[in-house]
Amino acid sequence: MFISELANIYSKKPYLNNIIPFHEISPQLELFINQEVRLGARNLNPYRFSFKFAHNPKDVINLFIAFSTSNGPLKRLYRYDCNECGETNILDDEQLKNFKCYNCSSNGNLETKNFLEDVRVIFEIKEPYLRDVRTRLKDRASSDKQEGRIKSGEAKQSEVSLKEVFDMNKNDKSPIDNDLLELEAELMHRLSYGLGHI
Repeated sequence: MFISELANIYSKKPYLNNIIPFHEISPQLELFINQEVRLGARNLNPYRFSFKFAHNPKDVINLFIAFSTSNGPLKRLYRYDCNECGETNILDDEQLKNFKCYNCSSNGNLETKNFLEDVRVIFEIKEPYLRDVRTRLKDRASSDKQEGRIKSGEAKQSEVSLKEVFDMNKNDKSPIDNDLLELEAELMHRLSYGLGHI
């Protein structure tokens, strides 16, 4: 189900084959997702994927952006640790646009230049795809007992910043995800407004 949805995305956005061809990435992504879900993960880290399969991290981030459009199998969420109270906030696009900390109602550090660097992007597997992967893994569990384990610390342990995702979304002349472009415009407006009132 996940891979068939990626094939659909690749057919609608043929330039993705110039980044990493579908025939190359589909078996790698299927293996990666199976391993991550088997370890209990719901999120996919593009840096970890790029390290494991020796791809350029920027290319993988571009693909993850394409896979997390509104109809894609991934969902983009944003993690922000409040600079006032330290609370971790997990936000969707709308919540990020109108950010207020869940705990202290602070609007974060929108007045500083580092806001985009401080927000981390999470690529979460959407629930129907996650259920499908778990079901397939459960069905194969009896015949597929032992597979190599990932050594902890192998992959780059950092997460993708919102600034990196915004930068990667600008593919040549057209964006990968127009909704992400709109989110960037709204946040940049709030940032410039905040910086102008310091």
